[in-house]
Amino acid sequence: MKNRHIVALATIVTALVLSGAGCRTSKQKNDAVQTPPLELTYLTSTLDNKPWNAGIAKNGALFYTKGLKILKIEQPYLQLALPSNNPSDTRTLLISIKGFETKTGKYSGEMEVLLSGSPTGDMKDNEMQGYQDDVPTQKTNFTFTVTDWKTISPNQAILSATFEGDLKGLAGADNVTFKDGRITDLPVTVYTVDY
Repeated sequence: MKNRHIVALATIVTALVLSGAGCRTSKQKNDAVQTPPLELTYLTSTLDNKPWNAGIAKNGALFYTKGLKILKIEQPYLQLALPSNNPSDTRTLLISIKGFETKTGKYSGEMEVLLSGSPTGDMKDNEMQGYQDDVPTQKTNFTFTVTDWKTISPNQAILSATFEGDLKGLAGADNVTFKDGRITDLPVTVYTVDY
C-alpha cells in the first residue's frame, strides 16, 4: 500500500513536470526559462559509488510561490526533474519540496524524492527508489541543501544545491545511496499565480 502511494504520487508529479503543470499566460510563456539541451550537466553525483550526472527535463525545474492547488499543496512548492544525461541510463531524479524557501538552508522533511527508470536503458530493468517524509518506511537520511538562490526576474531564478543520502527500493528494487550530489546553476521557472 505504501509503495502504491509513492508510485501514484510519482506518476502525478512526473506528468505535471513534463506537461508544465497547466496553461501559462502569454507573459509567463515569454518569461519562462528556456529549457537547455539535455547534454548540459546541472547535476553531478556518485550513485552507489559510480558517477551519475543529469541534465534537466523540459519544464523540469519549477517553483510555485503560492503552492500547487491541483495537488492540494498550499505552501510554496519546488519540483525538479533531472534525467540522466548518459544515453544508456533512463533514470530521472525527481525532487519535490513543500514549504520551499528561496534562501540557503537544509531540507530533510516535507520532501519527496524518486529515482525511476532503467540503469541499463532496457525497460525490463526499470526500477524505483524513493524517500517520502510522511511514510515512515520510506523515510531515510536523505537531505537537500540550497547553497544559492538567485532571482533573475519575477519568473526566473537560478538554483544551486547539494544533496546526499539513501533512497529506499520500491516494488522489489534495491536501496541506493547518493553521495556528493551537487546541482549547479540550474535555471528555474517561477510561477507567481495560483495553479
